[in-house]
Amino acid sequence: AFVNPLELIGRRIHVLGLHARGVEFGYRKRPENPEEAEDRAAIVPPIEGLDYEPYDGPPGAKKRGWTVVFTGARVREVRDVWVEAFRLQGGGDVAASVTIGAGVDKLISIRSASIRYRGGEILVAGTPAAEQVDLSVDGRMEPFYTKQTRGKGLMTLISARVEGRGRGAVGTLLNQYFGKAGWLEFEGPGRRVTASLDVKRGQVQPGGRVEVEDAPLRVGFAGFIVEGQATARLETVASDGDALADADVEVAFTEYGIRREAEGPSVLTGEGLIVEARSPAELLRFPPEDFDGRIELGRAEFADLTFVNDFIPAGADLVIEGGGATVQGHFETGGRDAHCRGSVEIVTTELALAAAGIEYAGDA
Repeated sequence: AFVNPLELIGRRIHVLGLHARGVEFGYRKRPENPEEAEDRAAIVPPIEGLDYEPYDGPPGAKKRGWTVVFTGARVREVRDVWVEAFRLQGGGDVAASVTIGAGVDKLISIRSASIRYRGGEILVAGTPAAEQVDLSVDGRMEPFYTKQTRGKGLMTLISARVEGRGRGAVGTLLNQYFGKAGWLEFEGPGRRVTASLDVKRGQVQPGGRVEVEDAPLRVGFAGFIVEGQATARLETVASDGDALADADVEVAFTEYGIRREAEGPSVLTGEGLIVEARSPAELLRFPPEDFDGRIELGRAEFADLTFVNDFIPAGADLVIEGGGATVQGHFETGGRDAHCRGSVEIVTTELALAAAGIEYAGDA
């Protein structure tokens, strides 16, 4: 690296052509209280010499400080980038031009940044999310003051073109999006994922796409388990709300079965089940606090209705003795709490039941 000595007079260090190799980077916010520190200590990066604990000391003294400028910095073999709960491991190359202003409330400007990774691994909160990741990012970050803009607020300053592919844990990726829906949980193996996104000032532009190839998928839904082959995709489309674009997510099953227990028999089988969701495509709102969703059952049937007896209250004097049924229906969700509501139409065939000592048989 080369430092211009003339700029030192004005308390300015200008580094030209910095080159480094084998770098690790960690960033975390200071916890607000001891409870937060205990809950998050295992998923944020350890930083040597800095304990992860709230600060309760006096305000720092104001100093004039120095301005540091990096022009044409290039870092090879970046082994670990760990920001809060997000971690990218592997061997990457980063080229950037950065200015770090003087003073306590520093003005930081990232005029350009180019990131290239091959064969990386992504972890979220310590859980593997993707492997064999090839990543290309070209972007910049609007200038910001460190004491005025923090945490997720930094997301609104990012503009970048992102291209990536890898092998992603389907269940983990979907759970990141549907995390606010406590009644919906995905489980699935690693499959090939491709992504192409364009971000301007934290807003994902229309025309972006993330696709996951066909995979066996299990979904916990309203006390039942849905299992079958499915594809997943995300598309960003022009929004009719306050965001520039919306993210449309679709998980589509071909044939599927629904069971009450993890290893029990399927009580409902069908094809064409679709889980859809829409939310603002903004980095600041991910994972979405609220989204609009819909679950379509497709074409399905109950081969044996006797399982319904498990749901009939004791003492009701009603027993299902046999029969099957075809099913159509949908469920919708929306709002901050992601409550689920919907309707189902069931048409029975050869239904047999006993009620108050009387036998009934027929279609209904």
